[in-house]
Amino acid sequence: MKKRCCTLLLSLLSLTCSAQQPRHALGVHFGLLTADLEYQCSVNENDFFDATAGLCLPLDGVHFSATYNWDICHWGSTRADGRAWSFWGGIGLAGGYNPGWTGLGSFWDEEGGYIGPAGNLGIKYTCAHVPMSVGVDYRPMIAGVVSYDPAILVCGLINFGLSVSVHF
Repeated sequence: MKKRCCTLLLSLLSLTCSAQQPRHALGVHFGLLTADLEYQCSVNENDFFDATAGLCLPLDGVHFSATYNWDICHWGSTRADGRAWSFWGGIGLAGGYNPGWTGLGSFWDEEGGYIGPAGNLGIKYTCAHVPMSVGVDYRPMIAGVVSYDPAILVCGLINFGLSVSVHF
């Protein structure tokens, strides 16, 4: 009976302690139009959820985005050793609020909010012995402006950026 209990306990423990990639990442993203804190959560081996929140540049509002992303391909190394180049993309929703400051070079001077579809397309390198990744990406967004003067905000189409994340 003791052997069966020990075998069952070790089997359950081995299922929960399998060698997996880290499920979470926290980092920063600096784009042409945004400076964000970024959180990523792995859904499975190839998909991850990405949420960002931060400032619209040049400091004239707040911004958020949430996207579901797919790792399209990996190359350069095996996933077993923890490092890899990967190409990924995703779709989601973005929005924000501008308090109406005119800011230096502001794209939009009126008070109001915006919301619309967003995308992600990027390349990242995950380090082998340090739980960290560095990537460059393109995060397009087209949004509807909700203010006294409704409009379509298309400046989000030029949002290229750099991300640095720590995995845990």
